[in-house]
Amino acid sequence: MRKKEQKLFSERVTLRVIIAALIFIIIGFLLIWGMAGNTWTGKWRTLQVLLEQLGGLLFVTGAITLSWELAVKRAFLAEILVKTQVSRDIALAGLLKITNRFHDDIDWRGYIEKSNKIDIFFAYGRTWRGTHEEHLKTALKNNQARIRIVLPDPNDGATVSELARRFSIDRPEDLKGRIEESVIFFKELNNIAENEDGSVELWFLPECPVFSFYRFNQFGILATYKHQRGRGNVPTFVFEQGGTLYDFMRQEFEAMIKDNGLAKKVT
Repeated sequence: MRKKEQKLFSERVTLRVIIAALIFIIIGFLLIWGMAGNTWTGKWRTLQVLLEQLGGLLFVTGAITLSWELAVKRAFLAEILVKTQVSRDIALAGLLKITNRFHDDIDWRGYIEKSNKIDIFFAYGRTWRGTHEEHLKTALKNNQARIRIVLPDPNDGATVSELARRFSIDRPEDLKGRIEESVIFFKELNNIAENEDGSVELWFLPECPVFSFYRFNQFGILATYKHQRGRGNVPTFVFEQGGTLYDFMRQEFEAMIKDNGLAKKVT
C-alpha cells in the first residue's frame, strides 16, 4: 500500500470512528433526556432504569472515544513512535551497554580471555595494562591470540605535548615515558606470544587520540576522553559486531594501520 493510499485509509477510519462516537453521544443524550422527569411505575420502572443507564453508558463511551480519536491517540502514537525509533537506533548501533565505570563495570577478563583477535587503541593504558596483564597472557597461551596495538607516537613532539596537557602532566617527558613503558610492556608480551604461536604487533600514530577503543573478536568497547583536567569516570560503550559502532571502530583501526596509513609499524 502506497503512502498516499495509507493516509487516505487512515483518514476514512478516523472519520468512521468519529461518526460512530457522535451517534453514541446523541443516542445516549436522547435516552437520558427522554427518561428525565418521568417516573414509570410497576414493571416499567425496571425498563426505565435500564434505559437511563444505557443512555449514560452510550454518552460516556462516545465522549471518551471522541476525545481519544481527536487528541489523546495522536499524542500516544507520537510517544510510541519516538520510543520505537530510539529502540531501532540502539539495535542498529549494536549497543549492549553504557556505563561510566570503565574499570569495574565491564567484564574485561571474559572478553580478553575468550578472544583470539584483540585490537587496542589508547594513549598508554598504564592502569588497564597492570590490571589485565595476566588476562592477555592467558589469551596468548590458550587462544594463540593475535594482538594489535596502536599508541601515540612518543617521538612526535606535538602529540606528546598535547597529551601531557590533556592529562595534566606538567612535563611532556613524563608522558613520553609512560608511552614508552607501554611499548616495553607489549614487546615483552610479544616474547610470550612467539612461544605460544600468537602475535603482538605495535604501531605509532602521530596524532592525539580523541577516544580509546578495544576489539575482542565480535565485541567492541569505546571509551571517551574528558576535556576537563584530572581523572574521573567517562562514558563507555559496549557493542557487538553487526552494528554501526563496531563497523566504525573496525574501519578506524584498519585505516590507521594499513599500508601508507597514518600509523607506522614498530619493529
